Amino acid sequence: MVIAPQSDCWVSLTIDGQKAPSELLMSGQRREVRAVKEIVITVGDGAACAYTLNGVTGRPFGAPREVVTRRINLDNYRTFLMP
Repeated sequence: MVIAPQSDCWVSLTIDGQKAPSELLMSGQRREVRAVKEIVITVGDGAACAYTLNGVTGRPFGAPREVVTRRINLDNYRTFLMP
């Protein structure tokens, strides 16, 4: 997963059960994470947090300024991808 927010966005991740430090990603920054089983992501702006999964553009996580948590795993990751 590559996270590349379109505007400043707070991000918290748990990758395969391991909590990563929360951070504020600025517009233009990128963060790449790799998981075997699951990524749990919480973002401070569901619309600003652009991302790709396995190189495919992801759907917005939520509305502008909406704090959302999403659980992405092998069973459901396709539901997060743009058609």
